[in-house]
Amino acid sequence: MTDDRSLEPAARAWLEAGPTRAPEHVVQVSLLRIESTNQERDWHVPWRDVRMNQMTRAVAGIAVVTAVLVGGALLLRPGPGPAPAISPTPVPTLALPTSSPSQSSTSPTPSQSGVSTLTNTFTSTGYGYSIEYPARWTVRRARELMVSGLTTNWGSPVVDELRGADVRLSAASQPLRAGETPSQRLQAMTDAYGTCDQQLPAPPTLRVGTQSGTIAVNGCSTSAFDGGIAPGGHFYVVVLVVVDRAYTFILDGNVDPEHLEAILATVTFDPGSAIDPTLSPSPSAP
Repeated sequence: MTDDRSLEPAARAWLEAGPTRAPEHVVQVSLLRIESTNQERDWHVPWRDVRMNQMTRAVAGIAVVTAVLVGGALLLRPGPGPAPAISPTPVPTLALPTSSPSQSSTSPTPSQSGVSTLTNTFTSTGYGYSIEYPARWTVRRARELMVSGLTTNWGSPVVDELRGADVRLSAASQPLRAGETPSQRLQAMTDAYGTCDQQLPAPPTLRVGTQSGTIAVNGCSTSAFDGGIAPGGHFYVVVLVVVDRAYTFILDGNVDPEHLEAILATVTFDPGSAIDPTLSPSPSAP
């Protein structure tokens, strides 16, 4: 006879094997179990000693077996695995700069002063030359002609003056003295300007128009001189002789050799058109 302890292993073995219908002996045991089990009565329902007919017993047995099968399948079914962890969606953040770029305050460069933008042309009728200069520069012609001397300076009434905010060009010329050779005059002017302690690198000569000029003053600081156009600026003096005239060009302010050469490269000479100060009166008009 099969008891409770033998029924459960049989049902479990049957479920693990995976049958599609209940075994015959399990059904018979279930029917026998139902037939031999006393019915408990409810406390308010009188007991009836009524034997169940064979069809009723069969249906009840099938229901019990079905319940056992379904329950066993639920017990033996592998449980669901752990739910996958849901990663939180990253929220985009705005990257803020740690510091704002600082703007450097530097002194105006020659290009900012307009030296590299040469659009206008100045012609000196008194000294016999022409030169290109920036449109925003101002021009002042020499009020007097240079009669004697080997040197000149910015601010002198004998120079043509072309100037920007922090750059200035001063120019003058005079005829050679009687019996003086070009090389003698060139050497005399170079020696007359002397040297300075602080100098900027520059070649000893550079192109002035189609001519070769000698740098007599090589980037000296204007701090030791009065009237410099830019505090902490520098100045250059270029001298040369064209035919029978000695020319002097002074560039001071925020300049360097490259800008000095750029502006002097635009010079054209016409010494024959210059005025001889020993024979003609000095110009008075600006």
